[in-house]
Amino acid sequence: YEAWLDPANFEGDGRQKRRLEDFRAEFGA
Repeated sequence: YEAWLDPANFEGDGRQKRRLEDFRAEFGA
């Protein structure tokens, strides 16, 4: 999941980046 949650994959999309933050919060990372 590290590669999938990599910020580089969400650097072009602010929406995706915001979702990444939610994902991190849900994962407790």
